[in-house]
Amino acid sequence: DEQLHSWGWRIPFWSGLLIALVAAYLRLHGEEHHPNEGEYDNNGESEHSQPKHPLREAVQRDNWTALCSATLTPMLWGAGFYVSFVWMAIFMQDIMDPPIENAFWINSMTLLFGVTLPLPLMGWISDYFGRVRTMVIGALGLGALGPIMLMIISHGRPVQAFFAQWTIGLLLSIFGGPISAWLVEKFPSKVRATSAALGYDLAHCTASAFSPLVATLLAQKVSPVAPGVIYPFFAILALIGMVMSIQIHQDGSDHDDNTTTSDVGSTVDNDATKSEEQAEDLLGKEDPTLNPIV
Repeated sequence: DEQLHSWGWRIPFWSGLLIALVAAYLRLHGEEHHPNEGEYDNNGESEHSQPKHPLREAVQRDNWTALCSATLTPMLWGAGFYVSFVWMAIFMQDIMDPPIENAFWINSMTLLFGVTLPLPLMGWISDYFGRVRTMVIGALGLGALGPIMLMIISHGRPVQAFFAQWTIGLLLSIFGGPISAWLVEKFPSKVRATSAALGYDLAHCTASAFSPLVATLLAQKVSPVAPGVIYPFFAILALIGMVMSIQIHQDGSDHDDNTTTSDVGSTVDNDATKSEEQAEDLLGKEDPTLNPIV
């Protein structure tokens, strides 16, 4: 305890510097791309201009679907992680009576083998099976098995607690592994840095921040297994968010169709007129090699 309070607490913060190695690798070997190139040009060639108030644009009516989807879906990842690997260690060590032996070691090992190692693997699997399909499997698994695994942990047996928490972590990885790619691929570039980004932050500052508090209150006021309802609750919200995301591109395409129908019609008429004129010119030539009919 003395070492932890004097200098040990600094170790996790210093370990955050390791991400600089990843950033340096991406900077040296990663291929840059600009998905928004030309969209926010101010040279008059683009019909869009860079938004002066991104927050105001994020909450515009046209972006409500993206904002709600990007808020509801990541809540399962945020709340699920904080309940399973931040609050769960306190639950096994301090709230349960008697506590589970080596609770923090169990928590650390299940975090390593249930989330840290499988997470990139699940993202890779989603490349082949699809983002939404993989995430739905994880959400349904967490919603159905999360309360059962918490019940097993509450029995107080270390080995059973390890495998139960590991199962939660694995299901959480199935859902969370593809979520970053899902956010990038599902949301158009125009709302990705506004509504989608704001929604993701809202999900974490609400579901992630308050879920351990809610879990503690449920465990103390209701029953030790009552926090298990958090998993199906946020799984339902995540599924609703993914269903809402289906409408994002449709809204954009419908809007474009409504606003550009007359332009498309006039363009087609102009092209048809030009084609007829070119055909008449070709037919009027004396050289038979220039006649398309010949």
